[in-house]
Amino acid sequence: MKAHVLISLGLLVCSVTASAAQKCSSLDLAKLNKAIPLAAPWRTSGGGNGSCSFEGGSGISFGFSQTIDASADKAEASVGDSKKIIGADNRISEETTIGKNGFSYSVKLPSCVPNDKSVFLFGHRGSVEISGYLNLQKAVTPAQREAAAQLMFDSMKIADNSKALAKAEKCPYFDMALIQQLLPSDDLSIAVPGPDSCVVSAGSSAVIISVTRGTNNAAQAIGNMLKDSGCTVDQLPRLGKPNGTMYACKGGNPRAQILFMAKGGFFDLSFVPTQEPTAEQRATLIELAEYAAAHQK
Repeated sequence: MKAHVLISLGLLVCSVTASAAQKCSSLDLAKLNKAIPLAAPWRTSGGGNGSCSFEGGSGISFGFSQTIDASADKAEASVGDSKKIIGADNRISEETTIGKNGFSYSVKLPSCVPNDKSVFLFGHRGSVEISGYLNLQKAVTPAQREAAAQLMFDSMKIADNSKALAKAEKCPYFDMALIQQLLPSDDLSIAVPGPDSCVVSAGSSAVIISVTRGTNNAAQAIGNMLKDSGCTVDQLPRLGKPNGTMYACKGGNPRAQILFMAKGGFFDLSFVPTQEPTAEQRATLIELAEYAAAHQK
């Protein structure tokens, strides 16, 4: 799975954790309690459409994030690419429960010894790609690692249901015609971690949106973010105030980011390409922001 997608999903899962109902639609909590009883009773700390996080006590956690690729072959190839990249600097273990190229590894400590209390897993089922983690207070055993892989495989059951798969790919805030203008590719990966967050990627480029509701200081937060961004900021007259589009930033990856309010929601929309977005691309992103504002629930 592409690194920028993992980072984006990680941030969005945090957002879902803070704002969504504590329920995971893709994995039953009772199954987790049975599979890894050492940490039971687990509780759901964040839930969405294929991206969930759980806690089992201090320092104990399990979670996963899914994206939907254009085909099963592309999902398998993407996992294989991640396996090669990560395997170049880390010792990996085969995890065929989550696909032909499924694998896991533990991050190295400063001493260069793998942290055996934490394991990361990558795999796929059909066109659904997944990344996950298991953190325990003691070393993760092979049986616990296998249990985590099986739970992740089970969570991807939508891969065998074409109707559910099509539904999971739909983001209410994205006009796919505009997305195609920003990401002209027939190899899109789509993730909808929750009802108010979406990520679409192609290669090393991505379009990301998150919407936060019920935040009292959202307007102040937008003002501060625009002021301290280190970017060129343009105001957008057709979007609710405060708002601004940021680009030509002094630090970080090339990007264009739009912050605005609409019907009480705080919208954060970003386009992250491999090079500085053009004026035409920024104009398309503004169109997408206007579409999102008009199509929120």
